Amino acid sequence: MAAADVSGVLALMQDFFTNTLRATPSPALLKAMLINGARPTGLYNLQVNNSINFVGWGLVNLPNSLPTNNPASFNGTTPSAIYFQDQSPTNALATGDRHTFLVTVQTTRRSCA
Repeated sequence: MAAADVSGVLALMQDFFTNTLRATPSPALLKAMLINGARPTGLYNLQVNNSINFVGWGLVNLPNSLPTNNPASFNGTTPSAIYFQDQSPTNALATGDRHTFLVTVQTTRRSCA
């Protein structure tokens, strides 16, 4: 059942990019966003000596993978909880190359009552 769930979520993500953002995402971007949005199951053991991984990357969670309702916030200039940079033939890196992205993170202070 996991393969069907993941395939369905990826189809929804691709539909969001295509129809809402008017963009064609690479498979690598979709995979990265899917993994980033997965939530842990609580069974995952981060110890390197764990021989069997029963849970993979966790449970797929579409709202975590695309956490905004405002498509305009994906342009990189509007504040957003997520920023992505997709690969393309025009911005591909070769050995020794680099791209630098400046990110401003706003912090909020929370008080405990």
